[in-house]
Formats: sequence, C-alpha cells, structure tokens
Amino acid sequence: MRGTFQILLLPCLMFSPQGTDDKAFVGGNTYRGVEVAIDLPLKQHVKNIARPPGPNGLGCCVFATLDMCARWTNQEELIGIIEKIEKGGGWPEKVDRVIKQFAPSTVYVQYEGSDPAFLDRAIQSGRPCGVTYGYGERYGNETIPHMVLLVHLDANLAAVVDNNYPGTFEWMSRDEFLKRWKHPSNKGWAYALLGPPPPPPPHN
Repeated sequence: MRGTFQILLLPCLMFSPQGTDDKAFVGGNTYRGVEVAIDLPLKQHVKNIARPPGPNGLGCCVFATLDMCARWTNQEELIGIIEKIEKGGGWPEKVDRVIKQFAPSTVYVQYEGSDPAFLDRAIQSGRPCGVTYGYGERYGNETIPHMVLLVHLDANLAAVVDNNYPGTFEWMSRDEFLKRWKHPSNKGWAYALLGPPPPPPPHN
C-alpha cells in the first residue's frame, strides 16, 4: 500500500460490546474475558503528531506505531522516533529509509498483501505489528489513510491501539479487523520488529 498516512482527530466514541460483529468496542486490555496478547502499558502508548507542526503538517501515524513497536521490543534507537521525523506521511520504503538512518542494525520485516498469516505469526511470537487501518467508527466509517498497532489477534478477536486515541484498546472480531486492514484496495500493509519481546508475566 502506498500513500501518506495523516493525522485524524475526531471525538472519541464508545461502542457497545453487545454490538454486531461488524462493530468495534473501545475499552481496556480485556474483552469478554480475553486478555490482550500484547499488553503495552498505557504510559508507553504514543500519540500521533503532525510534521511539520501545524495545520499543514502530515500525520506521523506510521512512526507513532513504529515507536510503540520499539518500546515493546526494547529497540532503543527507535524509541522516540516520532520526534525525529521532519515530514509526516509514511509508506514501506520510507520505513526502510528511517530504520536504515536511525537504527541500521534493527531486524524487522514488512509485508504487503492479503494473507493474515504474517500477522498471526507476529502476535503468536509476542510481537505487535504496525498495520493499515482503512476505516473505523471513530472516523465515521469513512475510508482513512491510517496505521495502528495490532496487539491481539486470535481465531475470534482482534485488538488495536490507535495512536490518535492512546490509552485505549479497540476490540473487534477477527473478520472485521481483517476487512479494515485490507480496505480499500483488498491489500494490507504490516511490519514487525523482530527484537525479543519482554518475558511473559508470571502465572500461578
């Protein structure tokens, strides 16, 4: 997927957890008894900004998401990367250039296509993904050029952290998330940093 991914600032809405499968629910790190796979602490959620600052700047959702990936995998050179971007907008080749410039030793992978296997493998390995997000209730279900952080994906559910709304998790069915990931071209873009994730929390 190509193009620039811009900042979108609209009022935060809450959606009923009893809604249909094509709706999302904005809440916390658990939903219907399911714990999010990648429980990025709220203080590590990164807010989208415009670069250059001001109404004419483009959003940095791609790099706000990359910043959160770096925080989870402890890629120190990329933590705070959103503050180093001079001009907003993002696409795969720009991600390549930014990582090469600021963190050339970083191991990562990008994917463009419609097969969710890439996403499943990343989440199952304990790593979040930056993913395109083509529409959502917070944006009036209009087509948007946006990237969010995928933090949960299983056979039934998905959850994302939207950098325009840090501090919340947005839950939906797996099928609905995949529609949003691939909208509008039936082709999604995703990336993941392959640094080691933090150890899982202890369970009795």
